[in-house]
Amino acid sequence: AYMTTWMLMAGLALTTFAQQPAPTADDVLTLLAERRATLTTLEAEFTQVTMTDDEDITSTGAITYVKPKRIIFRYAEPPIQYMIDKDHAYEYDAELEQILIFNIEGRPEAEAFFLGLESNTELLRKSYSIRALPPENPESNAVAIELIPIPVEDQEPIFEKVTLQLRKGDYLPTKIDIINSESS
Repeated sequence: AYMTTWMLMAGLALTTFAQQPAPTADDVLTLLAERRATLTTLEAEFTQVTMTDDEDITSTGAITYVKPKRIIFRYAEPPIQYMIDKDHAYEYDAELEQILIFNIEGRPEAEAFFLGLESNTELLRKSYSIRALPPENPESNAVAIELIPIPVEDQEPIFEKVTLQLRKGDYLPTKIDIINSESS
C-alpha cells in the first residue's frame, strides 16, 4: 500500500507539473524586472567562445556591472577593455594605448547588453520580438529568453538574435548566445 500511495503521489506531482503552462515572454520579463529592482553591482568572470566557419576563438575575462547602465568587459588576452553605458561604447586597447568611442545613443538593440541586469524592460519590449524558451539545462536554469531585433528603417541591427539562459531564483544570465550572422 505504501508503494502504491507513493507512486500515486508522484503521478499527481508529475501531472500537476505537466499542467503548468510554460512562461510567456511577458511573464519572464516581469520576473526579471522584479529580481533586478535591488541589483546595484555585479562582478563575474566569463568565458567567450567566438565561432565562425573557419575557427573557434576562446577568450576569458571579467565583467563588472554598475547600476544604472554601465558595464565593463576586461579581456585577459589580448588585454582589451570595453565599457558600455547608456549612450556610448568605449574600447580600450592597452597594447595600442588607444580608446575608440562608439555612439550607441538611440540604438535600441544596445539594450541587450543590459538584459538580465536592468529592471526596466519597456525598451526591450519595444525593440525586440521576444520569446520565452525552455532552458538548455533545466537543473540550474529557470528559462531561456530569445530576442530578435525589430527592424528599424536605415539601421543595420547589431546582431540577428540573442538567447539568454536565466538561472533559477535570481534570473541572472548563465549563458548568452549571440548570433551576428548566419556564419557565426
